Amino acid sequence: MASAALLKGWDFAKEWGVSNIDGAIGGFIGGITLGLIGWGISYAVVSNGNPKPPYQEIKTYDENCKSDYESGYKEGALKVKKSSVSIGGALGTIMIVNILL
Repeated sequence: MASAALLKGWDFAKEWGVSNIDGAIGGFIGGITLGLIGWGISYAVVSNGNPKPPYQEIKTYDENCKSDYESGYKEGALKVKKSSVSIGGALGTIMIVNILL
């Protein structure tokens, strides 16, 4: 069972902590320049990221809860970013395929 801090970190990342537009733009640029390969490269770059929650969100937690919150935040943030990159990459790939055909 997941701790409350882990779930709170996950929720914060999904709702407020992560920008969708950065990943979508990166995925779109990757998709439009190199098609599926560019989309894959963009996805790999985002997947290897290490997002951290803002300090004001974790300063009141003790060490155990803080690590759970950070872990939940990272999972939630990466899920949002991967989704954004996939949408942008798909749009970029579709656009370049339509232009070339």
